[in-house]
Amino acid sequence: MIKKLNILVLFAVVLSLNAFGMQDPVIVNRSATIQMVDGKEFYFHAVLPGQTLYSISRAYGVSQDDIIKENPELRYGLKSNQLIKIPVVKTAATATPVTKPPKKDVEYLEHIVKRRETLYGIARQYSVSQELILEHNPDARRGLQVNQVLKIPVIKEEELSEEDFSFHYVAAGDTPYGLSRLYNLPLDTLARYNEGILEGIRVGQRIAIPKYKYIQKPDEASVIGESILEQEYKKDDLPDSYDVEYCSNPVLKKHYNVALMIPLYLEKLTEQYLSGGRIPQNHPSFEFIQFYEGILIALDSVRNMGVEITLHVFDVCQDKAKVIKAINSKDFNKMDLIIGPFFAEAIKSVVYYAERNNVAIISPLYTNVEQLSFSKNVIQITPSLQVQLESLADYISTTFPDYNIILVHSDQQHVMASIIKFSQKLNGNLNRRQFILDSINLSRVEPYFHSNTYVGEKTTKFYLFNDSLVASHENKSSNQDYALSNYMNRNNIKEFSLARDTIGALILELDSLRKNLVVGLVGGDVHVSNVLRKLHTYKDTFDITVIGIPQWRSLETVDLDYMNSLRVHLFANDYVDYSEPNIQDFVLKFRETFYTEPKGDAFLGVSIGYYFFNSLRLYGKEFYRCFGLMNSEQVAQSNFNFRRTMGENAGWENTKSTILRYQRYRIVDLLKRASEASTSGH
Repeated sequence: MIKKLNILVLFAVVLSLNAFGMQDPVIVNRSATIQMVDGKEFYFHAVLPGQTLYSISRAYGVSQDDIIKENPELRYGLKSNQLIKIPVVKTAATATPVTKPPKKDVEYLEHIVKRRETLYGIARQYSVSQELILEHNPDARRGLQVNQVLKIPVIKEEELSEEDFSFHYVAAGDTPYGLSRLYNLPLDTLARYNEGILEGIRVGQRIAIPKYKYIQKPDEASVIGESILEQEYKKDDLPDSYDVEYCSNPVLKKHYNVALMIPLYLEKLTEQYLSGGRIPQNHPSFEFIQFYEGILIALDSVRNMGVEITLHVFDVCQDKAKVIKAINSKDFNKMDLIIGPFFAEAIKSVVYYAERNNVAIISPLYTNVEQLSFSKNVIQITPSLQVQLESLADYISTTFPDYNIILVHSDQQHVMASIIKFSQKLNGNLNRRQFILDSINLSRVEPYFHSNTYVGEKTTKFYLFNDSLVASHENKSSNQDYALSNYMNRNNIKEFSLARDTIGALILELDSLRKNLVVGLVGGDVHVSNVLRKLHTYKDTFDITVIGIPQWRSLETVDLDYMNSLRVHLFANDYVDYSEPNIQDFVLKFRETFYTEPKGDAFLGVSIGYYFFNSLRLYGKEFYRCFGLMNSEQVAQSNFNFRRTMGENAGWENTKSTILRYQRYRIVDLLKRASEASTSGH
């Protein structure tokens, strides 16, 4: 009875308080913007004086317990000026008050889907995310159809809000230009929405990444134009050319014949082995057997896609007689693709047949680019050292442009020509970049015309050279050439030879006031181990990052602690990441089929087989006419990017390489991670 009386009294008190206007305050600052945190949707509410957890929960239509669950600190009380997360609860009762504000009016460009176009390629063409296209074209989620009209959203800058951006948090090694490449956005676009980004960025800084393609107002476009830095590098972003007419309607067949010209050394299998004797592990017949097994697994996968391919295997090594015998066999004249031979002299013997029949020759292992001069139909799989070093120079100049760079080598005569070219390209990249940035900085004070674009508000009389201003000539174009030539003569790289200097002298080249990048183009256990050991002892005195060659991964005497403490990067033509689901699936399939573990040649075989068998399926035997299209569409998914690096009358070279880094005692494929991030919805 007493308990019932107390409840009645409490109820009466509440009624009387309400009667005198002492209700919870009305929430007038209720947020209508939904934000994503760890995959969940929230409102962010700023608590005003007098607001209670009860009134806030009522305003958003969620329980107090749900709010406390997302904000554990509220168990100790609610405070004014506190920012709390309110979980979005989508129920019939709360549908009206908690939905997102209506979308702004969006203008569209129309894109008519062409034969064999992909969503990824279309998104790259318009510099928007794939998800954004799907958001405005729900039917496209079921797959693209030829002649389907897609609406490509375009939004005006003055209507932008925070929801029109995603955000990147700067990590060590990030640069403004690197971010512009990562997110496929012009550098001046990033600079427009991130004040001061061209002057430098810091670790942890939040960078706004616009989701939409922008329409500039006419007066802005006429004054601003393209950024000079973007204009300088835009040649790298141009799509490769390809035969548009053929690739839109290629000549396809229901059945293809592929020749695999592989060294099996069957003549060395004696009667003893053939009659049941055990073949020794070091027998030459085993040398390329895993490559063959990888090809077989790829063939199985592509057949499941609906194309029929017959594989004809020819035991061909360096013996020219064997090559001639294979070419003259009755089956060879119907080949649509030739994989192999593996040696240069054997390739020369196949060239005439391949050119006469417009058949591609895949050279799997030979790395000398001289083979590209044999025929326009030769396709080199393994990038040459020169191509890999050119890619490394581009990576260093965009990722470590402000570092104290020290190039270490040992005067190896057989590679010095490549090392000199690498040094010249890297130095040129750094000088050109600095010239452009200095010009941009100056244009904010004394702008000028650049490539028919008026940059800034008044005509300049000066160019900027480091810390000094130099008067220009009357002819601004010639002055610009003069200024650039002065920049290009500067040397940004310190060179150190292990054959001529002691390792102790290398330490004298380090800079305590700047970050240091040591590029070690040296091999051998002793050289590498000594250099890394010495640098490791100074890791607390100097900020040191090291870049090395692929062979460092296989060195037995190099301490893994050194690789991690010195943030060692390695350039490589490819990398097998066993954490990837497709690699794990292949390993399981290989084990089940061949009862052994796959090694390097097996992964090479399956990647070559899958890429080129699929190329036959999509574009026929003359698929190489579509390499430009395939390069742009398969940038993140493929180990290959083919270009005529030796001229239009030479063959094709794979230019795809990557940068590996030792991080927390694991190897990370940096370029693949960046490429995947750029296609994941940004």
